[in-house]
Amino acid sequence: MEYGIYNATSSVIVVAENNYWGDPSGPYDPSDDRDSGGWYNPDGTGDKVTDYVDYEPWLDSDECIQFGETKTGYLSAPDDSNSCTFTATANDVVRVRMGFVTGSADPEFRIFRPDGSELAECAGSETASGDSADISDCQLPDDGTYTIIASEYGGDEIGGDYNLTLERLNNTAATMSYGDTVADTLTVTADLNAHTFNAVANDRVMVRMGFATGNADPEIRLYGPDGTELTGCAGSETASGDSADISDCQLPDDGTYTIIASERNGDEIGGDYSLTLERLNNTSATMVYGDTEPGVLTVTSDSNVHAFYASADDTVLVRMQFVASGPDPQIRTYAPDGTALAGCDDSRTNSSSNDPAEILSCILTGGSGVYTIIASENNGDEIGGSYDLYVECLSGTCNPNYLPISDPNGPYPGTEGQAKCFDGSASYDPDGIIVLYEWDIDNDGVFDYSSSSPTVCHIYAQQGTYTIRLRVTDDLGATGEATTTATISDTSPTANFTGLPASGLAPLTVNFTDSSTGYDQPLSHEWDFDNDGVIDSTGQNPSYIYTTAGTYTVKLKVTDSDGSTDSLTRTDYITVDACLSPVRISPVYYDTLQAAYDAAVEGDTIQSQAVVFTEDLNINSNISVTLEGGYNCDYTTITGETTINGNMTINDGTVTIMDFNLQ
Repeated sequence: MEYGIYNATSSVIVVAENNYWGDPSGPYDPSDDRDSGGWYNPDGTGDKVTDYVDYEPWLDSDECIQFGETKTGYLSAPDDSNSCTFTATANDVVRVRMGFVTGSADPEFRIFRPDGSELAECAGSETASGDSADISDCQLPDDGTYTIIASEYGGDEIGGDYNLTLERLNNTAATMSYGDTVADTLTVTADLNAHTFNAVANDRVMVRMGFATGNADPEIRLYGPDGTELTGCAGSETASGDSADISDCQLPDDGTYTIIASERNGDEIGGDYSLTLERLNNTSATMVYGDTEPGVLTVTSDSNVHAFYASADDTVLVRMQFVASGPDPQIRTYAPDGTALAGCDDSRTNSSSNDPAEILSCILTGGSGVYTIIASENNGDEIGGSYDLYVECLSGTCNPNYLPISDPNGPYPGTEGQAKCFDGSASYDPDGIIVLYEWDIDNDGVFDYSSSSPTVCHIYAQQGTYTIRLRVTDDLGATGEATTTATISDTSPTANFTGLPASGLAPLTVNFTDSSTGYDQPLSHEWDFDNDGVIDSTGQNPSYIYTTAGTYTVKLKVTDSDGSTDSLTRTDYITVDACLSPVRISPVYYDTLQAAYDAAVEGDTIQSQAVVFTEDLNINSNISVTLEGGYNCDYTTITGETTINGNMTINDGTVTIMDFNLQ
């Protein structure tokens, strides 16, 4: 057995922890030196090691890290390096971070493709003392196993213990929704956590992250559905204990977005933190002018959405005040499209006086619609607790007809050709009633149904995903619109057939009748009458002649007009029996005409099938007989002629011949 590591000296311990040795059982170490501080693993079937090699713990596979994991390692010498592998598919986008636990060594890592070549654009190093090395987003080109090589950047220091974190930035499932505040923990230096959410194009969001305790610096970065980092959508904080904010980020596409939460430099253990996600547009009004709405901020970095409907250019006053002294209130105002309104935010830092945050004069320049107020604790480093939020109109329309809120429900599943009903009864009008519901069931700009009823049913002719638009109108003529989707599935045809007769003597003619059904007409047919894999007919109602005795399995495959198929196989469906012997004097059968004649007596009728006899027939008995030819297999019908390919000689007696052909 070859050595994985051979250490010839007892004065140096080779540290080889967290390595894969070729088998999950670990390296083969038959020498028991545990009494002197060594190691012992006689049952290992991996690479052999000598004494003075520290291999515990070892990895049970050559894939040492997976997406979402943080792994530890140790660099024992200035020029030391460790490899760590992970499996990925083509076009995965990843973020990698490496940081030493202590000291001032400079971390560096490189990523290598499955073929061993380096991804030059996916290397990370850091020379700022103690900081982590980071790759923000690296797209992987191929399916396979990738290798990360971790080392000390200059190769002139002993790096010691380090942490390596791997996160995937695309192809992820949503873990949070708008309005959520989630709690998580960064447990080691260089740690990363991924939080994901679903969004539609042009949503505008606010994200906030704050550590529960300590002085670590939070950082958040936002990535699109394809895994690329969104420009202008990152937030970090260096003021000790404050939260990191993304105050206003517009999302470009439909899909699942990823937030990566971390400690800014990766040189501290962040610990427990809270992460809050809010949508700034497409919100529903929760209050009207003159309302005081209560709220509670339950964790650090928490925030709440308050929304009100306003007319264009109304001037409003907004005030937020905590019930108890201590936290510092902060309010920000956003237009209906989610953009922050200049001059419409305020915060307080003199917490001991319990002063409110107050926007004394905010002009709503974003047009008529629902405006959003985000209420939070100013720095995100305290739990705000209970508060009150007040909104009042100072000038402008001030008594607007609030837009009705359209809610088409959904998304809806359905099947082509079948009625699907849609329900808009969740729509409402904040200050009146809805009098008209209009449905554009395929988003072509034409409303297909208009009614005072909130429900409507529609039959989609073909499968597909359809965008449905519902416009509602209130009693003062204001309208609101919203969309949902209907995913209409295909209907497959159903194959069916019969064949008659299903049994008889060869040659047997069977007439097949197709009784298949399907929504997408017309149907095409492929018949395999003997289950040999060869298509025998493409007609709808074909006939087939079975010439050989046996039991036959019949298969029909039908295909509808959009390519959906179904097959029906009837096993051992047709039974064909062999023909009776070609000659008979009923009820006795013979193989040749001569044998039948030789057995005949006065007045017998010799019947023969419509086949060819190659023989000579000698009529030499003093009797009268009749030869009847041309019968079918079961002697029920004359279907042709009997042919004698030979000589007929009449020496005695009388013979009457019917339906014979002498050649």
